Amino acid sequence: MHRSFEHAAGSWPARTRLTAALVRAEDYEAPGLPILRGRTAFYRNRRAGESDFCLRRADIDRLSSRFAAERVLLDPAVFHPTGTAVINAFSVSPDGTNVVAEVALDGRETGQLVVIDAVTGTQHRVPRLEVRYSAAVWLPDSSGFSCTGRLDIEEDSSYLCIPGATAVVVREQPAAARAAPARAATSVAIGERHLSLRTDGGSSVLEIGGTPPARLDLGLDRLMHVDRFSANTVGTGHEAWIVASDPGTPPRLYRLDPETGQTQVFSPAGGGIGGNLAHQRLTAPMSDGAEVDLLVTARRDDLDPSGLPHTPRALILTCYGGFGVSSGPEYEASVPAWLELGGVFVTAQIRGGGEKGPAWHEAGRRANKLRSITDLIECAVYLQRTGWCTSASLCLMGASHGGLVVLAAALRRPGLCAAVACTAPLLDMTQFHREGLGARWLTEFGHPDDPTERARLLRYSPRHLLEALPLDAPLPAVLCAVFEADERVPAAGAAEFVKSLRRRGGRAWLRSEAAAGHGPKPLDQVRRFSADVLSFAAAHTE
Repeated sequence: MHRSFEHAAGSWPARTRLTAALVRAEDYEAPGLPILRGRTAFYRNRRAGESDFCLRRADIDRLSSRFAAERVLLDPAVFHPTGTAVINAFSVSPDGTNVVAEVALDGRETGQLVVIDAVTGTQHRVPRLEVRYSAAVWLPDSSGFSCTGRLDIEEDSSYLCIPGATAVVVREQPAAARAAPARAATSVAIGERHLSLRTDGGSSVLEIGGTPPARLDLGLDRLMHVDRFSANTVGTGHEAWIVASDPGTPPRLYRLDPETGQTQVFSPAGGGIGGNLAHQRLTAPMSDGAEVDLLVTARRDDLDPSGLPHTPRALILTCYGGFGVSSGPEYEASVPAWLELGGVFVTAQIRGGGEKGPAWHEAGRRANKLRSITDLIECAVYLQRTGWCTSASLCLMGASHGGLVVLAAALRRPGLCAAVACTAPLLDMTQFHREGLGARWLTEFGHPDDPTERARLLRYSPRHLLEALPLDAPLPAVLCAVFEADERVPAAGAAEFVKSLRRRGGRAWLRSEAAAGHGPKPLDQVRRFSADVLSFAAAHTE
């Protein structure tokens, strides 16, 4: 961590209070969707008080709504005791005898495969093979699995891995024999009925097939988020499993009986401050006639009977707006923590995301990318005009693609906000394709070597916007957070960007974290990061 950041962060008064609030908000069991083999369930979860998601197996006791005889198959802290480890994914053989887990070490997203005997717990690492979110597909007879990866740093290819008694044999697989990984489903069959997922007004809606289909009530706020779900055959019957949350309720694991429509909660309660939170969806009109949904969470005590704040609040406005990725109303511990300070948290479902389908993504992609930034600017203006915040009480916050959007919005509209917290942002849109994984993103942004597309990119490239800004233009306080092991967006350019802001008289800090990357992280690492970012927002908004 940079000394200048540590010195500044140490003086931000809300840091200790926010850390305590985050601990309370994180005090819950984070569930994973189980993969069933007979009466045995395999799943990743994190117990309250644990920092890492562990891979576990257990028997299902449907009568008591719990997992029995639970056993840990892979604990990241034991697997890699000298650093950090994260289980990115896992797959269970059809006969339930073996599990293959993808484990990333020390902040990298690229990981290694580990085959675990589900009965004895014996582990064998797959030699020489590196993978990156590669879904392992088991052969029907459970004798092996195929995956995509790099063997000895060669180009990506498909490999067949055969677990043995003492080791795993790896062979390159002919293209014709490669199995395609399953895609995330929006509808699954449960016997003769279907469980379907759709989005309505920025929120997830689950429906059980029928005429008309019945909306499934999980006891959550109507602004809820379904993370994932699956269906299973149980003897002659059927069931579905669902992981869902809302902005004030941590993720829960639910079991659904489609015949009765009844759900059982397989997760103990904990975390959140849901009883004192109000969630609502606002619709912000855009200058081109479109409407952008805003998902708003605030404390009930801070709102009047019409749902508006008594006075403008310190407000965090976040977004993603790219690659067709949706920003939903899922639980995030930083939201109740921020609200404990009396703030408001808003997610803008701007164009470029997937909230309203492929056309919404297309409306903020490539030649239309500037529209994503304009949407965010106009959402901020709408929130100020309707009394939710002022420019002095607004902090824009975004990560990765969202980091690009919030920085570009603040620099294109000087004076829009008091602060910007950007994590792993793209800073130079004329060079992104030469760094990290940028070459894979040309269809999202366009090619900088094409003169027409380069001209478009320059209109929202943060580095170039800063260079073109008049010297007397007001600058927000900026926190630029990067990860030194980031394989997608290299951290190298962030230090110079922060220096450029300072040379113009701006208040700017670089938070650089070693042994951390773009992907998932252990909870204690996430908590430190969240406390730093939220305390920055609190210190620089009114």
